[in-house]
Amino acid sequence: MFLLLLLLNTGLWAGSANAAAGGPTAGNDTLSSPGLRIGLDLSGFARNYLEPETMTWELAAAMEFRRNWFAALEGGWLGTDIKKPSHNYKAKGYFIRAGVDYNFIERPNMRNQGVGYGLIRYGFGNTRHEAHGITIANPYWGEFEANVPGENAAAHWIETGGGIMARMFWNIHIGWSLRVRFLVYKASTPGMEPYSLSGFGKNEGKPAVMVHYYIYYKF
Repeated sequence: MFLLLLLLNTGLWAGSANAAAGGPTAGNDTLSSPGLRIGLDLSGFARNYLEPETMTWELAAAMEFRRNWFAALEGGWLGTDIKKPSHNYKAKGYFIRAGVDYNFIERPNMRNQGVGYGLIRYGFGNTRHEAHGITIANPYWGEFEANVPGENAAAHWIETGGGIMARMFWNIHIGWSLRVRFLVYKASTPGMEPYSLSGFGKNEGKPAVMVHYYIYYKF
């Protein structure tokens, strides 16, 4: 996390220095000129370090369709494998998000200057989970085991937030965003509640706050 912030600050400093030196003009803007950028979300690796039972892979794509307006699409996969003496829990799922970003920062020298933006997304995710070897202790009948067969938990949500992004070198950009997710709908799961909802976060019955770190390549 510290390394990512250091790299990002370096990119922002480089952009400011280039602007002071009279760098390229708007026609050479690799951040805002129409073109596709595709990136990888690195926050899944950070979460896996803190929560080894969970791994998330996520790709993101964005394109500026009007000055300062970016159409964004994100999607990925979630896997959870929890093994405890009392039970074994597994889950896997997919998710997709779509929305727009809006850049609030003026870019007189646009090739290297950082971008600060607000965002809004609509998200959908589906998680299939199951549990086996659930040990239940009873003072009268002793211990017995139970299983919960696989079931799906679909969810819809809205998220909003903001972030920053900077060009590092060549067509490589790095940035982060802070997001708050509000659950709109979650399918009923009579067997048990899912540990996490794919693309949303932990299923705790309240808004989820997440930080994402991205590395992008601009075509």
